[in-house]
Amino acid sequence: MRILGELPKGGAIGLGVFDGVHRGHQTIVDQTDGILTLFPHPDRILRKNAEMPYLCSLVELAALVPNLLVLRFSSATALLPPDAFLALILETLHPGRIVVGSDFRFGHRHAGTVAHLQDWGALHGIYVTVVSLAAVSGSPIKSSHIRELIQAGDLADACGLLGHPYPLFGRVIRGKGQGRTLGFPTANLRVFRNKCLPGFGVYAAEVELESGRRPAILYIGNRPTLGYGDSIEVHIPGIDVQLVGRRLKVWISRKIRGEHKFASTDALITQIYRDIHALQG
Repeated sequence: MRILGELPKGGAIGLGVFDGVHRGHQTIVDQTDGILTLFPHPDRILRKNAEMPYLCSLVELAALVPNLLVLRFSSATALLPPDAFLALILETLHPGRIVVGSDFRFGHRHAGTVAHLQDWGALHGIYVTVVSLAAVSGSPIKSSHIRELIQAGDLADACGLLGHPYPLFGRVIRGKGQGRTLGFPTANLRVFRNKCLPGFGVYAAEVELESGRRPAILYIGNRPTLGYGDSIEVHIPGIDVQLVGRRLKVWISRKIRGEHKFASTDALITQIYRDIHALQG
């Protein structure tokens, strides 16, 4: 059992899962020299929510934090008593400070509490910082709620809780070329298979290119007007370059409209022009 990544000796480490790196997580990240995440998500391994979609793949998570460390979580990891888990942290990372949220639990059956961690830290000369849970209108920010918002297509509210646009990174695969035929070349994305995807529709986004971030429209749906299967596609207005095989970083900010079957391809083309215009709104 080993931890991937390094922490400066005596540095501050944040402990948690950090799926999505929402505004509460960012309070921890800002006080550390690195964060240690558990991957796969414990809820999937322990069958508490075996099909739970991720807000972030590890690649996306690494784009959101300055220094990401990973402990591969397994059924064996889940059996570690609290002190054995902390011993692994101490022996591998040699932290001088540990930062956690006030609801942090660890070790077998979540037996380890923040109070336990503080007592252990005092014994080993490690200072423990406990961060209060971030809240909106009195309700704590939870990754589970953000997942619900994203799946419902409510990206504006989800991004408000995240504190950043929603990442959707993927590899560009070859499509059928229908977008180019319509006059709107698209990059077809293959994304992390356990990713939490927005509901079907068209979204305002930005794509990272060598020249910087460019406005884009993201389509997620089953292409009812054209009649061939589920797809995730990105159109970058004013850009027509060969992207097949490249990894693309897409950041989604809000929903423009829902999925719709149009009476003709001309009607679809007219709507796509409106979607592009909506990027400015």
